[in-house]
Amino acid sequence: MLVPASFTRQAPAAKSPTTAGQADGSDSGARALIAKAIDARGGLDRLRSIKTVKATSDMEFATASGPARVATTTYVKYPAQFRIDATGPDGRQVQTFDNGNAWVGDNSGTRQAPPEYAQLLQASVQRDPVSLLLALNDKRVSGRRVADVKLAGIAMPALEVQLAPAGHLTLLFDGATGLLAAQRYGGTPGNPATEETFFDYRDIQGLKVAFRVRVRVEGQPPFVRMIRSIDFNVPVDAALFVKPKPEA
Repeated sequence: MLVPASFTRQAPAAKSPTTAGQADGSDSGARALIAKAIDARGGLDRLRSIKTVKATSDMEFATASGPARVATTTYVKYPAQFRIDATGPDGRQVQTFDNGNAWVGDNSGTRQAPPEYAQLLQASVQRDPVSLLLALNDKRVSGRRVADVKLAGIAMPALEVQLAPAGHLTLLFDGATGLLAAQRYGGTPGNPATEETFFDYRDIQGLKVAFRVRVRVEGQPPFVRMIRSIDFNVPVDAALFVKPKPEA
């Protein structure tokens, strides 16, 4: 919760069933994987019913002076309002995306996010698992079934997605459960390769939620995000997403 492949075309060959590890560019292969992932999370009706989210988490990471922890509270109003309040060694920081408008805040005040930072926030919003699975199901975003990808030595069914502005995204699913196991993105100039791995799924109000996410960014120490509490369809004040006006 709130962080170009080239293909070769070969001459047609005799058709045979797709096996694990083979690329399957057919719509049916992608649709089956998407449907299994949605069922694993709690079903299409349950995903569509999620209107708001409030979650508290801790992020742990290494620094030059030793381990550090940042406490976060995340607010979501689907489809396109996201806010994260973080408190850590650098004080309080706010990151907000409000239907295309991005702003940030800290102890010195609030300000519009620079364009490149706003694009990063929008990309993070696009990768939100609930929004993304619904977009794939509704064909607002297209997914392409590709060859299985190994994660920790285990071959995982994979789906390639192209998002604007988030770019290329590879989703890896647990072959047995259908749950999202990891997502990989980046790897282009100015956009380091990143892998988010999802663990410790728990049933929360009819929805499977990964309570631990390990994030690895190329060139940086990994960090772990651990959910402490999460609630769905709770009151979330719309004013949280509106950038405060400067004091007179």
